[in-house]
Formats: sequence, C-alpha cells, structure tokens
Amino acid sequence: MFKTLIFTIIFSDFLVSFWVTTDACYLYENHYATHKIRLEECDSDGYTTFNLTKADTLLVPKEDSKNFIINYYRTQEDAINNQQPILTYQNTIEGAQGNEQLHARITNRTTHEIHYHTIALYINYPPDIVSESIEILCDNIGTLLLDAGFNTAINASDYDFLWSTESTASEIQVTTPGLYSVLVTNKATGCSAYREIEVVSSGPAKTIQVDIDNRNARITVEGAGFYQFAIETDGVLSSYQESNVFSKLSTGAHTVYIKDSNGCLPIRTKEILIIDIPEFFTPNGDGINDSWQVDGLGADDMKNALIYIFDKHGKLIKQVVIDGSGWDGTYNGNPLPKSQYWYLIEFGNKKIKGSFTLLR
Repeated sequence: MFKTLIFTIIFSDFLVSFWVTTDACYLYENHYATHKIRLEECDSDGYTTFNLTKADTLLVPKEDSKNFIINYYRTQEDAINNQQPILTYQNTIEGAQGNEQLHARITNRTTHEIHYHTIALYINYPPDIVSESIEILCDNIGTLLLDAGFNTAINASDYDFLWSTESTASEIQVTTPGLYSVLVTNKATGCSAYREIEVVSSGPAKTIQVDIDNRNARITVEGAGFYQFAIETDGVLSSYQESNVFSKLSTGAHTVYIKDSNGCLPIRTKEILIIDIPEFFTPNGDGINDSWQVDGLGADDMKNALIYIFDKHGKLIKQVVIDGSGWDGTYNGNPLPKSQYWYLIEFGNKKIKGSFTLLR
C-alpha cells in the first residue's frame, strides 16, 4: 500500500507543497494570488448570505470548470489545510465593503496544482426609490407623469427602467387609473428595486347644489373626488371642513368654496343667499310677531320673488308678496290652528324652502 505525506512551505506570495509517496516525491508550486476576487451581492439592509459558488466563474472560465475543484473557506489556514469548506457565508460587517474576506482553493484535477485566491465581499445597495405610492390623476387634466420615485437626485442614464407598460424610459405618461410598476436597475452594480404605483382618479366638483333651510345650507356635489367645504362671509373665509353642512349662517350673500381633497384644481365656488326667515310667529293681536314675513332683503335681491305658504298636508294657504305685511295666520279670514307650516320662496332660478311654527 502506498502512503502519501504532504508538506507545505508558505512564502510571502506563494506556497510550495511536497507530495511524498513510498515510491516518488512530487514538487508543486502552489500560488496564492496577490489580487483579490470581488464577490458582490445586492441587499437593502447591508447584510446578506453570499452564495460562494457565484465566484466560480470569476476564478475559472466556465468552459474549463470541469477540470478544477473549487472550494471556499473562512480562513487562509483552512484553505491551505483543505478543512471546513463552506458554500455560503453570512457577512457580519454592515455593507461588507471588502472588509470581510474568504479564501478559495482551486485544484487542477489533472496536474494537482493548487492556486489560492482571496475573496473580498461587497454588498451593493439597490436603487433608493419609494417602493409604493398613490398618485392622483385629475380628470379635468387627463394625463399624469409617473417617475421611478428616487429619493435623491440621480443621473437617469446610470439606470435601466422597465415599466409594466413595457416602456424603458425613466418616466411615463398615463391617462387612465390603475396599477403601474417599474423595475429600476443600477447599470454598474446590477442591483434592482421594484416600485408599484396606484393611480387614482379625482377631480374638481362638476355640479354644485345648495339647499337652504332657514339659516342652514347643505351642499351637494357631483364629481370624481372627495371634497372639503368652506364658506366666506363678509370677506372672511372659514376653515375647510369635511361636512357639507353650514348652520346658523348670517343673513345676506355668502360664497361657498368646494375643493378636491386630492388637490385637483380649480377650487369651485357658488354664491348663496341667506334670508332672514322667522322660525315662528304669534298672531294674537299684541303687536309683537303678529305676522310672518321674510325680511332682510332689498327689492333688487327679491325682484319678482314668489313666497308660498303650505299646511302640513301640502295645501296652499297663502301667497305672500315681498313688500306686503306678510301672513296673519288666517285662511279665508278664519284663524288657523297652532301648527307647523311650510314655505317655498322662488326668485330667479333659486328656490328656498323650510318650515316655521304658528303659535297661539
């Protein structure tokens, strides 16, 4: 039986191994390469598991790989002694910018010549982009520009872009709501990041209707957006609110403002008129609140206005003229009972309706 002993002498940049058998002695110069092999991975937090076999083609041409045995080790000593080989490695230094090194042992299957290489580990970070976002497509504009969502200024020529629309531009124009995505790849490192964008339709108010009950205004809006409301009185604009109701408004002219919560412009406005309408009257002949009449408006405001009074069954009780004395609580000269009555005021293309109480 033949026995083999191996002796290794380590010099500064190469190794000499003696293979001694019972019938021969072989001398090999086993080089330790002075340059380092750079093994790179992509990861966003600076820590990852390296698949060391990815370095195989960096050490030996792929077409020659069957002629070599390649093993990896944590230390130079393990590589020289061919002990504790590893296939993967989890870096312990964040980013691992060459500060962590492993060792490769390449053995020629035919000549048994051995070469050693240092493997320097590097982690490259993927493109710094916003991974998810919601963007607003204003229906009155019709187009929206989408970008890759970089958090810092970049040179677009350093990156490749592949959109879900198959565009390879750094930005795309879209005209319909929906889900869009882009894969951004750093040309230098090969690291990629994925961004998903939900495009939502919105827009300014298209139609506005204001219903006024006494001094309360309710605003009804049609449109693609979600809206906030404010009201201007005597040149002072209130804070915007989500409620579409304004209560206890002062008499006179007001301007209602309706804005899209998503920022689509313009802000819409509508003029409204709050009339001083009594909530009750007491026709008892004491000279106080003996008649019901709409007050607070000049002739120009209410030119050609018509005021109708109905009972709770919808029967027309009285038509009141603006410059008259109002309604005295009678029907055909007979006093009507204590009850709630309804009014309808029409002027121009406006209608105001509400109720009041006759007290006895």
